[in-house]
Amino acid sequence: MDWEFLDRLGQPLRTAALPSDVLGGRDIWADDSKHVCLAANDPSDNSWRLIVAGPGFAARVVGVVAIDSDVAHTFDVAACSLNRDRAVVVRTAYNRTSNQFVVWTSDVWVVRLSDGAALAHHAYVANRVANIVASSDASYVAENSQFDPSLDGGSATSQIRRVSDWASVKSLAAAVQAFSGDDSLVLVVPASLAAKAGFRHAMAVVDWRSGATRWQQTIADYYQGFAARPAGRDFAVGYGSLIATGCLVASWVCGSPVDITIVRGDGSAISLPDRYIPVW
Repeated sequence: MDWEFLDRLGQPLRTAALPSDVLGGRDIWADDSKHVCLAANDPSDNSWRLIVAGPGFAARVVGVVAIDSDVAHTFDVAACSLNRDRAVVVRTAYNRTSNQFVVWTSDVWVVRLSDGAALAHHAYVANRVANIVASSDASYVAENSQFDPSLDGGSATSQIRRVSDWASVKSLAAAVQAFSGDDSLVLVVPASLAAKAGFRHAMAVVDWRSGATRWQQTIADYYQGFAARPAGRDFAVGYGSLIATGCLVASWVCGSPVDITIVRGDGSAISLPDRYIPVW
């Protein structure tokens, strides 16, 4: 399997081949915007490996994160920082009951990219943490709790931790979706808005250290994707009708044209004049 890279105008760059003995997963851009990272499975020994590659850079196996043969587990890279020489890798567990499909985060590893050393490993109680969101420089993670089904549309709280010592630095009554590129802001689903409008109908940008809300919005359509400006304070947020686009309700990214709003770090916002298919 090869990665094909394009520049910002869609022109092809050099490709990079994955090692032939692994099955690729979901990749993310590193914080230098030149490399991509992913957790890939080697079925010969059930190992999950952290891999880094980029246009003109040979794919490199950083190291083995864990040995895991459970088909109900997946591994993803939540953050990959070439600048800070570390990555955050998350193991997600799945469990199907008689009437629902439950997903939760079971483990988090902090890995040094230069030599593959595991700097830290943190395990969670089953069904406690719904998902982990990390800052692009792997300095912070947000632990989002499972939704509270007693509230209309569900709700969640988030615990923000500093990766270097795993200290808790902030609790938010919201589900964190992304950190800004400079780590100063978070894009969240606030519990107060989600309880009124429904989980995927409300978004806000919050200065997580002070708790100040910079921007918030509720819509009749659904938020379907988002991206943070690298090293900056801006977010791009996409939204549209699930029926019109043929999206699955459980999916954030729909692959159909959506409206996009750019939210600035100061709270101002501008909507793009046309609809686009986001690739984030």
